[in-house]
This record gives sequence, structure tokens and C-alpha cells, in this order.
Amino acid sequence: ELLDKDMWQIPERIRDPEAFEEAMNDLVPYETILEAKRGSPEAMKTILRHYEGYIVRCATLTQYNSFGNPRVFLDDDIRQNIESALMLSIIFRFDPCRLPDDERLEEKL
Repeated sequence: ELLDKDMWQIPERIRDPEAFEEAMNDLVPYETILEAKRGSPEAMKTILRHYEGYIVRCATLTQYNSFGNPRVFLDDDIRQNIESALMLSIIFRFDPCRLPDDERLEEKL
């Protein structure tokens, strides 16, 4: 499994804000996305691993007990929903023949 269920067992590289920002600035190689679209489980795992920190941050919740003490935990249902949405977007919505709306071919040359 890509992610640990216990928030405190999540690797330090994900909890560290600087490492998190650095990871989010890196791009997944285009070839890896194409392989994932073609059905490669390894490529899909690579993409999920790349966005693991972002997914964990989005799926982390804080609950407060009756005394006001916080409990931070990773909601596994939210994590799975985000991962599923990412995988479905790659498989069904990613079009390798179309540039994103904000990009122009001239900028790439």
C-alpha cells in the first residue's frame, strides 16, 4: 500500500513542508503519464507516489474531543477517493493529442 494508515507513520519527507513544496514543483514525466493511460500499473503507481504527499495533506483531518484536544488522522476513504479520481482522470480525461488550454505550441519551440 502506498500510504500508511496511521498519520504518525507517514514518512518525514511528506510531513516536511519544504520537501512537500519541492515535490509538488517537480513534474511527472510525460512518458510516464502516457504509459499510465495505456494501462501500465507501474506507471500509475509512480504517479500516485509522486502525488502521495499532496493526497495525504488533503486527506488529513483534525477532530476535537469534548475537552477540545485535537486528534490528527489520515482519513483512508478520502485518500482512496482522491487516488481514484486521479487515476480515472488519467485514463478517461487525459488527451495526449491536445495541449492544455493555457499553453501554446509556439511556447514549446
